[in-house]
Amino acid sequence: MSNEQSMRRVTAIRNGTVIDHVPSGQALRVLEMLGIAGETSVPVSLVMNVPSKKLGSKDIIKVALTPARRLPAADTTKILPEPY
Repeated sequence: MSNEQSMRRVTAIRNGTVIDHVPSGQALRVLEMLGIAGETSVPVSLVMNVPSKKLGSKDIIKVALTPARRLPAADTTKILPEPY
């Protein structure tokens, strides 16, 4: 495995949500919209400005969910500009 590939590895989450295809540079804004910005005990993985064939570059967010933190459908509608 090349050094570049190994740098792109992000730890898997058992229970959680992956938000992919976030426009490059917008991941922090998405976290803020979901109320996860700032200090939190929720495990979050954030990858910014990774190559994307579709977007050129993109951000990826992984949020581990706990019994105290779930992402209800209403939260996801805050960040989706149009139906997928």
